[in-house]
Amino acid sequence: ADMIYACGPTPMLRAIKKYAEANGIECYISLEERMACGIGACLACVCKSKEKDAHSNVNNKRIAKNTAYLTIRALLIMFISLYTSRVILDKLGVEDFGIYNVVGGFVGIFSFLKTSFSSVTQRFLNLSLGRDDQVEARKIFSQHLLLYCIAIVILIILAETVGLYFVENKLVIPKNRLDIAITIYHFSVLTICINIFGIVYNSAIIAHENMKVFSYIGIIEGLSKLGIAFSLVVCDIDRLLLYGFLM
Repeated sequence: ADMIYACGPTPMLRAIKKYAEANGIECYISLEERMACGIGACLACVCKSKEKDAHSNVNNKRIAKNTAYLTIRALLIMFISLYTSRVILDKLGVEDFGIYNVVGGFVGIFSFLKTSFSSVTQRFLNLSLGRDDQVEARKIFSQHLLLYCIAIVILIILAETVGLYFVENKLVIPKNRLDIAITIYHFSVLTICINIFGIVYNSAIIAHENMKVFSYIGIIEGLSKLGIAFSLVVCDIDRLLLYGFLM
């Protein structure tokens, strides 16, 4: 065999490790432990190791260590979203809130690209990092970044031709808000392009399993939305235009 992947009882994994070392075979072992709390706080999900764990200062490694960051991120974003949704609806009004969701939702059709691209990039980066091949990982990063730039150009062409025609001629928007709705549409297209460009960086963070950074980014995004809601409260300019620009 060129490579071994194994999971199962610890004695079996230990024997497989010795066999792989004796025969010079690259080996990947999946460590499995009971998870009591599920976030690594109670240290039930530990595996004995030669080095001391930085958290517990004993000779073990936690299996679950990223969940705490992700849980805090999810809870904070949830509470911020519950608060800001009510404020935004109140300050925009039903009509402007509906216009933003219709126009932004049309652009959101393209958001499926973000999920698909992210899964592909993360998969290839995981394979390279699993082999500890930094050169290949950097090559994949550069290639995917170039591909996403090409995708952005294609998206802009389609959005500013076919998409813009659809918004101007097919969507039912009050005439006195049509110009602002088109401006919102351009802002939304720009947002999608920025998100696609950032996919490769986001995938690299996840592939390195640096969930602390990933959580910080999510928290900053949540706080930014809170700042946007506050801006709608204190500013006197057209709130739909302001909201579209800040989003």
